[in-house]
Amino acid sequence: SFTSPKRFRAVIRHGGLCAGGGRGAGGWCAPLPISGVGLFDGLYLDDRLRIGQNINGGGARIVQVRVK
Repeated sequence: SFTSPKRFRAVIRHGGLCAGGGRGAGGWCAPLPISGVGLFDGLYLDDRLRIGQNINGGGARIVQVRVK
């Protein structure tokens, strides 16, 4: 069953786009110019999948999948 959206406060210091498991696993990472504090509403669809929307910025929508 779905859970009502939860509001999260995020503090982002830096970001990166990684592939192949990231640097430590023989992959690569490219830095992303992201930092700041923001609010977003997140909805967990199951134990690995979350969707959300930025509240105090441009309204960007996200899909996050937890890697096990």
